[in-house]
Amino acid sequence: MNWFPGAERSMSMERARAAALFTRMREGPTDFSDVIDTQELNAIWQTTRTRPGKGISEFLDHLSLYPRFFLWKRIWSYDDERLSLERVQRKIDRLHARAFAILTRRGRTG
Repeated sequence: MNWFPGAERSMSMERARAAALFTRMREGPTDFSDVIDTQELNAIWQTTRTRPGKGISEFLDHLSLYPRFFLWKRIWSYDDERLSLERVQRKIDRLHARAFAILTRRGRTG
């Protein structure tokens, strides 16, 4: 049974889906309304009243999410996408080399 062509098509589809996924993530909503949770902010406020240092730290961590998300969306996502696509391509290249080696041993190249 020759499973190499099916595996190659599957990895090629994975590569195409990864590219589409990164595009959708970059084009997603730019507002932060889905991340701001009023219950969470209320809990942070309560923590700040009883343990000011911890509460302020949690609040700053909460606020720091948006700049990191914005930077990822505008800058870092392209590096992540490239690395992801390169990883899948290396798998496809290894599969080609392995299939070629097996077919060469069987005398069926060409």
